[in-house]
Amino acid sequence: YYTQPNTMNVAAEWIKKHIKCSSNYPLKVVDFSAGDGLFGKTLASAVRHINYIGVDIEPTDPSVEKCDFLNMPYTQYQKLSNPDVIGFNPPFGREGRDAIRFMQIALTLQPKWMIVILPFRPWSMSNIFIMEIYIKFTFSWTLHCLLV
Repeated sequence: YYTQPNTMNVAAEWIKKHIKCSSNYPLKVVDFSAGDGLFGKTLASAVRHINYIGVDIEPTDPSVEKCDFLNMPYTQYQKLSNPDVIGFNPPFGREGRDAIRFMQIALTLQPKWMIVILPFRPWSMSNIFIMEIYIKFTFSWTLHCLLV
């Protein structure tokens, strides 16, 4: 399942509207199922100051670094830690097991925001509907999660 450009545009516009950044504080965005880097390209056209890091186990664009997110070395983990935004379209797997593993590892990076693109389900209104969920963690940081 590849993310459609209109879905990326919705996510990029939401980020532009709700998350502030500047030349002094560029937005650090990590995408660990980046594929062809569409999310980074879409964000770069919508958000002015951005530090996009795209990784994928099998990248199809030179702007995306080759990395197995589920088994990444510690140096790569450090580079990806503490982003403002993690955005990804995880491999879904049987009953969503792979997606859950990706989300569990993503949470260890302690992002401020997480954008998760999941397959359309008939019980949801749309696969580009954005729902905000605020989760307060006991270890002193708050995650804001957007399901796209």
